[in-house]
Amino acid sequence: MFGWGIAVSAAIPKAQVSPTRILVGSGVVQGGKSGTALALMDFRHSSSKNGKMERLVLDFGGADLKEAKGLVGYYHAELQENPSRLLLELPQTYASRLPEKEILKRLSKSRFVNGAQIDFDRNLQSLTMIFQFKGPVQARVARVANPESAGKIVIDLVADTPQARTARRTPAAPKGTQRSAPSVARKPAPKKALRPADGLTDADRAAAASVQSPGTNR
Repeated sequence: MFGWGIAVSAAIPKAQVSPTRILVGSGVVQGGKSGTALALMDFRHSSSKNGKMERLVLDFGGADLKEAKGLVGYYHAELQENPSRLLLELPQTYASRLPEKEILKRLSKSRFVNGAQIDFDRNLQSLTMIFQFKGPVQARVARVANPESAGKIVIDLVADTPQARTARRTPAAPKGTQRSAPSVARKPAPKKALRPADGLTDADRAAAASVQSPGTNR
């Protein structure tokens, strides 16, 4: 999975994760459903054990800042270069339970993020989050709609390095299988002249000796 230490579906059933793609350099991904007024209820940051991947999780609830299950509205995510940052537009998210300084505090140990800001447009009734990165990253944004818990947007980040791009292009072997070593062409063994007695037992030879050749008489 292009070098990601953990997958979106590692702790979340696949059926609840929306299809997504990896953003490299610059790119746009969007998803979700329109029609529901929401609020940002929680924000979490975590990293893989080796520190090579980080995950940002946004939890959503009702616009009245009350808990609600399975709600994820429309979103538009854009990865940009120069400067390296991710813009996350949430057109139907009217409020946030967390102030900007609390989100910054939760990102203080991030290897990739060095700043974030929240802009709330009261005229458009939308929330925009901007994550500023220390260097180039690859990003994957997915919507997770779980009817048993808060709806989520999950953002996975890895450093955009030549190794990460190579790993992304190399398909993973199916689970439980091993990659076979490349085959080496071998020269065919020289053919050996077959003698009449090759492969015959003593009984075969005795039987062959007792058979009269065609066209001869005893």
